[in-house]
Amino acid sequence: MTNEITFPIWKNDLIEQFKKMLGKKYLNDENLAFLLGNENYLFDDYKTGITAKTHAQLAWCDNNLQYEEGRLISLIENEKQL
Repeated sequence: MTNEITFPIWKNDLIEQFKKMLGKKYLNDENLAFLLGNENYLFDDYKTGITAKTHAQLAWCDNNLQYEEGRLISLIENEKQL
C-alpha cells in the first residue's frame, strides 16, 4: 500500500495524538518517548498504512492493558508548579 503522507509527517501526527491523550498532567518528554517506543516498529506500522491516530489508540490501549495485568509501567506525573 502506498502512503499518501511521508513518515516524518505521520510520526508528527502520532506525537500530536499522544500529546492529546497525555493531557497537561502527564505531557512530558519521558512519557512521549515511552509511548513512541522503537522507531523501527513505528516505521513498520507506517508502511502497513495504519493511521497515526489508530496507532496511538492501539499503543495507549496496549499500555493500559499491560498495566492492568500487573506489568509495572506508569506515566510520570509532571511536578506541580509553585
